[in-house]
Amino acid sequence: MRIGEFSTRTGVTVDTLRHYMDLGLLVVEKRGGHYGFDARVQSDLERILQLKDMGFSLAEIKRIFQFERLGVMTDYQKDVYYRGLFSQRINTLRLDIEARQKALAALEKAERTLMTISEDNCDDLRHTVGLPLEALPLLACSCCGAGLSLSEGDVRDGRVIRGTLICSCGCGENGGLIVEEGIVYVPELLSRQSSEIDDRLEFNDAREAISKAGYSPADFLESYLTSTDPAYLDRIYEGLSWVRERADFSGCRAALELGSGHGFYLRTVYDKLLDSMIYVAVDHDPARHRFLKTILEGAAESRKIVLLCADFQALPLKADSFDVLMDFTGSSNYSFDNDGFLPNLVNPLIREDARLFASYIVFERFGLKTRIPVPRRSWFTEAGVLEGLKALGYKLHEVYRTQTVSQGGVYEDYFEADERVKTVVVVGERGSVGEGLA
Repeated sequence: MRIGEFSTRTGVTVDTLRHYMDLGLLVVEKRGGHYGFDARVQSDLERILQLKDMGFSLAEIKRIFQFERLGVMTDYQKDVYYRGLFSQRINTLRLDIEARQKALAALEKAERTLMTISEDNCDDLRHTVGLPLEALPLLACSCCGAGLSLSEGDVRDGRVIRGTLICSCGCGENGGLIVEEGIVYVPELLSRQSSEIDDRLEFNDAREAISKAGYSPADFLESYLTSTDPAYLDRIYEGLSWVRERADFSGCRAALELGSGHGFYLRTVYDKLLDSMIYVAVDHDPARHRFLKTILEGAAESRKIVLLCADFQALPLKADSFDVLMDFTGSSNYSFDNDGFLPNLVNPLIREDARLFASYIVFERFGLKTRIPVPRRSWFTEAGVLEGLKALGYKLHEVYRTQTVSQGGVYEDYFEADERVKTVVVVGERGSVGEGLA
């Protein structure tokens, strides 16, 4: 009979039958331009299915068939061979069952432990995330630069959860800020209804999977990992790991991070932050801050974090306020859409003896259809970035270069197929005794 009829009779799809033929499990003679499936082929198929039910792989079944076909064994020899084969498989399955039972017991025990901890300490593990009252002196009126004061609000555990900050010099609310759910907003950004992330996902094939994940930390991370090239993820970790080992906040009163995003860098150095220091994380996307707030609420320890939602061109912060500048590709992301070098723009906020922990996206070459305009390309070259930092007085103690990558993901779609990028990670400071790197 032909393959279609044989498939119908045996309940095995045509594609599966062809696959078995390609592997040499089914040897079917071709007659008159068509394969002829006879009783011998049906017998072989029944044995394949029987051995599969016993847990044998197709590769193992092929070896069994080859041994039998080439061995030309008597019925007695076949019986001895199969008894030994089945006995070995039974022992293997018993050991596998035993191992899986142990694994199941360990998983159930771990799950019970986590459920007990969650039930007993759920409330204790949630930290209040809001504007620390100690951080108020760092904030400034966007109109005149004067200090801001809290006119009304909800304060819990020394942190402003909801409220209005107004100028103390008569500007009132015009140059003030709004605190909503613990996040500090420039008023115009609070009214933004859609996130930049949502807008970008509108044009991306992976938008459905990530939108389903929402902003649940675990779901988002899983979606991010599955939609981003593994080599790119390795490069992120490579840079984070390198700079974490060198991050030093000793003596730091206030630190500023440019473009905190989903908090990859903050979470990497979180346990190194001092209890007394203020950490201002700036991002212009409300959704990212809401996501990061959820992460921080479940942190093992509480730190004085300010989630500031504002544009870099008009940061409502006082001059000469920050001892540490952190920039984990924030400047690079800024340069995709804006002219100028971001560290230069925020330089008035940074103290003369400040430390720098930063990483920058660098193109090894620009493609024919590159998205980087000519005026901005110097900020995507190693020479341009290092020269820009040198002009601001930073002496670089160490420079590290990650491996290059050629693919990104949903959030890293900034380079073309003929472009290669890497990350240049630097550690430095101003007003230091050492000479640093040239």
